Amino acid sequence: MNNKVVNKQIPLETIVKVANHLEDYKENYDRKFELEQNKNKNIPYGEKQWEYENGNTTINYTIEFKNKTNNYIILADNTEKNEIILRTSDSSIQCNMTNANLIILPNETVEKQITFNKYFDDGKEDESLILNAIRILPEYSGKEENATKEKKKAIKLYSLTIDLKQDKQ
Repeated sequence: MNNKVVNKQIPLETIVKVANHLEDYKENYDRKFELEQNKNKNIPYGEKQWEYENGNTTINYTIEFKNKTNNYIILADNTEKNEIILRTSDSSIQCNMTNANLIILPNETVEKQITFNKYFDDGKEDESLILNAIRILPEYSGKEENATKEKKKAIKLYSLTIDLKQDKQ
């Protein structure tokens, strides 16, 4: 490898063209990001239930998911950290699904219940439900030892925030 420093003059016109191209790219990305964010803004959740048992409080959100693809959608399978989080005004609570998987099969519509432990009802409104490690995979074995290999073949990796705040207008 040859590590030489080369001093080169670049015309100002070229620098301006590159800057304009990057600005257009950024605007296009911002537009796409806003569209995706708006798509996910009002995803309805079917039901929110509080359960109190032996001094423990849990919150169960029931959400309908639709997979309109021929691929597997993995919402949670305990192979990633913080796969699903409930955000309140002052804390983040990790999903209580250590032995459960949230997987949507190809072309499946299914209601899934997502459970969180809340040690006491502090009266604070839940703000959002965050799915941090969504993976769209062409094949899925369900075996932890294959998770890394399958993730490398992912069609798309992303996260999703579902707004839970009730609009007060």
